[in-house]
Amino acid sequence: MVLAAILLGCGEAPAPSPIVDSQDPQIQAPGLVEEATGLGPLLGPWRSEPIPLWPALLAAVARVCSTSMQPFPAVPLVAVDARGQGRLEALFAGAGGQAACNGMTIDAQGAVAAMGGGMTAIGNPPPAVGDQALVSAGVSSSGGAGEAITSSVIAGAAGAGIATVAIVMPGRARMRATLANGWYLFWWPGAIPAGTKVIGFDALGREAATSDP
Repeated sequence: MVLAAILLGCGEAPAPSPIVDSQDPQIQAPGLVEEATGLGPLLGPWRSEPIPLWPALLAAVARVCSTSMQPFPAVPLVAVDARGQGRLEALFAGAGGQAACNGMTIDAQGAVAAMGGGMTAIGNPPPAVGDQALVSAGVSSSGGAGEAITSSVIAGAAGAGIATVAIVMPGRARMRATLANGWYLFWWPGAIPAGTKVIGFDALGREAATSDP
């Protein structure tokens, strides 16, 4: 198991921000500050809506994930899903391949760590996606093989005409996936139940595409 970590300063409030490139030489590990602010939602209970992340945290996620597995494809970070419980899911994709870090953590001091879980696929470019289409990248789960599944991640690509991606589980209210740079990402604290659907909506809120997880 490979453990990588970065301590980051969190003196700024969380806000939506551009995704950063894992290979960008300008990304520097932020220093530790005495008081971490803005971490409350990330450390709180799981929530159905994704938590917006700020630039220093995105940079730390990119650096920690890309150094935790070798070889790592020269592709950018495209999406990070954060929903509480001190957990982050990271997805990288580009012409040079794909990669993911599952179950990354952030603690009360702002330390981001990758515990070695994830995958890399070098030389496999992302699939072509229609303007109003979803292409599933599958589901990854923690646990199983005789043990209870403790968490699952749904990921995939979305066309340029998809403005929002929702996860719909039987008997539950609709939940919103993270959608960034043409990729959607969603983590769930358990097994994905049968009958779950991924639904893409256009900018007017009209259903445009449906996919299995």
